[in-house]
Amino acid sequence: MFVEIAVDELDDHYKKLCEWAIANDYSVPFKFKDYEKFAEKKTVEQFNSLKEEQEASYYVAEAIKSEEEAIKSYNEALEYDDLP
Repeated sequence: MFVEIAVDELDDHYKKLCEWAIANDYSVPFKFKDYEKFAEKKTVEQFNSLKEEQEASYYVAEAIKSEEEAIKSYNEALEYDDLP
């Protein structure tokens, strides 16, 4: 199942989004300060609040929170007509 989802993400979503970004003169933020500038405030706060040397379940729970926030942002993006 993971492989099927990964293929779908690469072949459909990722490639179409890259093509759209290039056509619209977007660049890829690659420095942490860029991430902090463009990411949702809540996402940046979560990332900055992660603790070291925790149980694996802590990191799994944080990853789930991160994915829930990503889903919210995807849903918001679906409202825009000009995004692929």
